Amino acid sequence: MKRKLRIGFIDYVLEPDKPGASGLSDIVWDMASALFDIGHEVHVIASYHTRKYPDNRITVHNFQTPPIGYRNIIGHIWILKKAAKVIGNLSLDILHTPEYVSSAVLPMLGIDIPIILTVPGNIFERIENGNPFDPLTTQVLITSAKSRRESVKKLL
Repeated sequence: MKRKLRIGFIDYVLEPDKPGASGLSDIVWDMASALFDIGHEVHVIASYHTRKYPDNRITVHNFQTPPIGYRNIIGHIWILKKAAKVIGNLSLDILHTPEYVSSAVLPMLGIDIPIILTVPGNIFERIENGNPFDPLTTQVLITSAKSRRESVKKLL
């Protein structure tokens, strides 16, 4: 390996008491552990309700969940504002986000590092197959997805 990277992950966990046990959190922790295994410095930034983490080798930056929860757009943005403060102090080389909104909003909050976006689904497919989101969240997800698409076009 040429150089050890400082890699950050934002985690949105379905069950805040069980990081790495469901949903996007599985993906975050699997990738974080694999990257640590090959020698990188890995940080997970999240709002967990526990100090029991799937891999104790990973540095976790935990903060309180918004009082209104986070499975809504206001709570989601609240978490991103907290995460941006943490990220700003870490000197990361790269940041991974597992969903559209983070990848679109964090640059607006001053995060100026490469952001990798992976999504285990697609908002447009979800809309076609019985959208589980409220109308406001749906519009934010669509706007975020389109925003990231335009950013990627500029890179290519």
